[in-house]
Amino acid sequence: MNSIPGIKFMKSALRLFSIIVCLFMSVQSFAQVARPNVVIILLDDVRFDAFQPSGGPSYFITPSINSIAEEGANFKDFFCTYSLCVPGRGTISTGLYPHNNGAIGNYGKYYMSLPTIAKVLDSVGYHTAFIGKPDHDTSPQPGWDYWFVTNGPTQYVNGQYWYFNQFQTIAGHRTKIIGDTAEKYVAKLDTPFFIEVSHQVPHRPVEPQDQYKLSLAGNDFPVPDNWPRYTWKFPSFLYERPYFTDSQKVKNDYELMYEGLLGAEDNVRGILDSLEARGILKNTIVILMGDNGAQYGEHQLSGKGLPSEASMRVPCYIRYPAFFNAGTLVTDQIGLNLDIFPTILDAVGIKTDYHLQGMSLKDLANGNAARDLFMYENIKIDVPNADDDTTITPSLRTIRSHNYKYNKYYCLHETEEFFDLVADPGENINQIDNPSYQLLIDQYKTKLDSMEFVLNDTLSADTILHDCHLVRGRRGVVIHHDGPNNLKLGSNPVEDALNFSFENESEEQATVSVQNLLGEILYRSSYAANTTYVADQIDVSPLPSGIYYINVRGGNSNMVRAFLKQ
Repeated sequence: MNSIPGIKFMKSALRLFSIIVCLFMSVQSFAQVARPNVVIILLDDVRFDAFQPSGGPSYFITPSINSIAEEGANFKDFFCTYSLCVPGRGTISTGLYPHNNGAIGNYGKYYMSLPTIAKVLDSVGYHTAFIGKPDHDTSPQPGWDYWFVTNGPTQYVNGQYWYFNQFQTIAGHRTKIIGDTAEKYVAKLDTPFFIEVSHQVPHRPVEPQDQYKLSLAGNDFPVPDNWPRYTWKFPSFLYERPYFTDSQKVKNDYELMYEGLLGAEDNVRGILDSLEARGILKNTIVILMGDNGAQYGEHQLSGKGLPSEASMRVPCYIRYPAFFNAGTLVTDQIGLNLDIFPTILDAVGIKTDYHLQGMSLKDLANGNAARDLFMYENIKIDVPNADDDTTITPSLRTIRSHNYKYNKYYCLHETEEFFDLVADPGENINQIDNPSYQLLIDQYKTKLDSMEFVLNDTLSADTILHDCHLVRGRRGVVIHHDGPNNLKLGSNPVEDALNFSFENESEEQATVSVQNLLGEILYRSSYAANTTYVADQIDVSPLPSGIYYINVRGGNSNMVRAFLKQ
């Protein structure tokens, strides 16, 4: 059937009622009956420069994805306000900053009382379907007529799913399962409809579909120009998180990302073909975007959550002829994931003020609105002590404009960064102590205070300060601190036991942890202070084969070594 039982009749009745009401109301006071369909295709942790319209490589060919940008609008400077899955997706759904919508980490959810895109469109007669990775919860959410979502951690093959409240394991590759389901509903669902297709790809570790494995092998995959590690004026926690130690691993990750995204390209082609075959492509808003970015070796950093360009920026392409001429390239305005909700309201013709914090991307593109800076955040409140990003990365706030970026980290010691993005787009040199920038830095501190006030950001006062600081030293010199040192591993690769040793003459205990490439802590143990020499063994036999990190922290020192579990 095209609709959930009972829904089709109610939606049809509601549309009939809307037509009758329109006979007595002006077009200005009520949206047109022929409202556009809405399709959001959301990619997980995709880089802003993955595709050719945003600077992607020539060997990565995605004509269907590219066509959305080429036949519509490409927002060159588009950002998420918090680079993490649930906060990013919650912001898209609610049009509010995470500190206002409640989705302040991957372990929370946005406030269920808030209006969402699905709720609003459902209330005016849209048929709604959510397919793929949910924005915070696997249980069916208000506003969705159809609910088919993934369950559990990243698992590309033979994964777990919820169909409404029915749990099931489905054989096959997740990208194809999500894609096939989405194409089925785009082809058959009654109009007007709103479908969100929320892919898991290219969340790491990526496992491409069989037909695409090694399909791009042999190409020259990039290593970023700003590959060298920071050694001067950088937050002390940066290299306590997992990071790249081998540039070849960056190349491997790029290959897997591109090969994984070829499955998403197949899905986009199927969706566009179905819309064209039904004769409704012109009256459908098609949005392709990412929930957040990802670092692939910039300063050897990995993951997300940080206020780096690779972490904050996402691609955003929108095809909707009524709003954007083909080939529209927006380069002079900053777009945000906050803007998706108000853009859809604008297209649908709903004028109700939901107190959203974004604006219509149509207005940004045509000059009726402007944004030259925004606030970025990472919040550490009421989250379990369970993963790297929670336990190591502190809360932070950022002001990012066209030309500059000011980062404030909530550490026990003053920890700030200021980057000149025009002179230094790679964010290589922290100018926070440069007298030439002090006037600007003071202005940006004031801008941050003002933005927090305007955006009702009251959470920062409740944030627990982390024991971090700005590493200050001469450029080109690696700074060593009191604490554990000289971490050595036994045999590497390892099979069942990881043997390690280190020296600890610090007055603080040392903590040893093992993490995977996603930063998830798999093992943790502590060792007494003032222990001259520590030698121990960790049972790693339960771990799957792959690359892991052992991390030793204590005092102001941190050491990380990679090892291969066979």
